[in-house]
Amino acid sequence: MTRIKPLSLKTDVELIKAHAALVQDFNPLHLDTEFAATTPFGAPVVHGSLMLNLLTQAIERSQPKLIGSARIAVRFAAPVFVGDTITAGGSATSDRAGTFDLWVTRGDGTKVVTGTLTTKIEE
Repeated sequence: MTRIKPLSLKTDVELIKAHAALVQDFNPLHLDTEFAATTPFGAPVVHGSLMLNLLTQAIERSQPKLIGSARIAVRFAAPVFVGDTITAGGSATSDRAGTFDLWVTRGDGTKVVTGTLTTKIEE
């Protein structure tokens, strides 16, 4: 079965600050420990866009033949806290050519992002 080779990233405060600057998302939920402590999460959380970027990088590194107008649909299922390691990957589904199940997990194995990629595959 074709797969998207897992790619991992250790998050930390400096990475989150750099990502916030890159995407211009300075929400205190990601950056302010005191503010984040007052939210249901209780601590700063990683930007969803950072997780999606890691997933995209995993796809590009392991499946360079994926071409065309790809469609990625994801669901953010659980928070990732600053300091967690995240791993992105996926595998081809057996029911449709060019369709992959995608995932991002945090260090404890929890799937924090799930989704599907549908694309054309160059022969």
